Amino acid sequence: MAAARGSSVQAFMLEAIAEVTERVKRRRDFEAEARRRWKKMLRTGEYLTLEDVRSCALALARGEQPAEPPLRKMTPDALARWQASDAARGCRYSAANWRNS
Repeated sequence: MAAARGSSVQAFMLEAIAEVTERVKRRRDFEAEARRRWKKMLRTGEYLTLEDVRSCALALARGEQPAEPPLRKMTPDALARWQASDAARGCRYSAANWRNS
């Protein structure tokens, strides 16, 4: 494969290592951002619906400039119930799993 690309085996290997390293870094950054947002949602009860985000994304894909999707907020009682059920389910993204990470 290296020869087909016009490079040495060593250069090909270095490029592959650099690509994997970058992919791992992007994944780590993505997961850190997801944790940050999850913690904020656990704390504030603020969220976006899939439907609102999808509509916005599709409008952007069409070249439009839509307004940001509306930020919704759970009532204090709904937030408390959601937090309790999340921890009880043992969700991968539960408060217990992410609170100290």
